[in-house]
Amino acid sequence: AAAVKRQKEDVALAAKKQTEEAAAAKQQKVNDAAAAKRKKIEELDEKTKKQKEETKKQKEEVAAAAAAAKQQILDDAAAAKLEKTKKAVAVKRQKDHVALAAKKKKEEAAAVSAAAKQQK
Repeated sequence: AAAVKRQKEDVALAAKKQTEEAAAAKQQKVNDAAAAKRKKIEELDEKTKKQKEETKKQKEEVAAAAAAAKQQILDDAAAAKLEKTKKAVAVKRQKDHVALAAKKKKEEAAAVSAAAKQQK
């Protein structure tokens, strides 16, 4: 009877141990699944962060390119204005030079005419 009782206790103990092991295995599986899920979320977060940084970098590059293009337009306009001014100054100088030469010729002609009159 004692041996039977002992055998029953051993069976009960073994069953209890098996149940505990099954519960522990199940808990481990749940823990592993949760860890895998956390890892996946972290990977997605990292990927999202990288994409945001890349997008920000691209926006900055586009803004820099736009600013450079705008500056180039302003530079070109300033250069064109300067060129126009230089041409206008050159044309005015030419006109002044022609007018001065004409005035000199007129004065010379008047002087020659006066000298001719005096000789008469």
